[in-house]
Amino acid sequence: MERQTHLVSTKILAPELVEQVKKAGLSISSHNFIQTIIRIPTRLGMNQLHKHIVLTSKSAVKSWLAIAQQHSISLTDHFIFCTDQGTRQEALANDLTIVGTASDASTLADVIETNGQVKAVTFVCSNIRRDDLPSKLTAKGISVNEIIGYHTKTTPTKMNEPYHGVLFFSPSGVDSFLSLNKIAPVCF
Repeated sequence: MERQTHLVSTKILAPELVEQVKKAGLSISSHNFIQTIIRIPTRLGMNQLHKHIVLTSKSAVKSWLAIAQQHSISLTDHFIFCTDQGTRQEALANDLTIVGTASDASTLADVIETNGQVKAVTFVCSNIRRDDLPSKLTAKGISVNEIIGYHTKTTPTKMNEPYHGVLFFSPSGVDSFLSLNKIAPVCF
């Protein structure tokens, strides 16, 4: 008897996605390999806040909304640059004004730079983030103010059953997974 191909998702998937995977003849297990905790800054100087806001995850969108609510910030006064897919969908679902998108943070920095009008941005990010976006923007003379709006905590799980592929959704998820497990033959 041939063993079924088994995938591991590094975040809990919606039941309808799990069903689609099963219908395709695969098995899947889902675990949250990271946890995000919204942390609203208690003080926020207006010099920290620029009209262009950069969001690179759904957690960043949620954090920006919480910050705006806590500090009575008008969302309509700010323009959003964000990554595609889930981040963009979350921003649109909350009526944020999106002025630019890209598939990843590094490419998003290029989009911001080619805009030509942007001289400064506020980057709502995690306590763990990559340097690509702020480094590229700073090198191009665009001021980047970071607001750490959420914290990312790794929550690794040791996989005891064999797996053939892994679904990753963030660099932190990769780090968390690899802290207790080996890389799979196929990664997405």
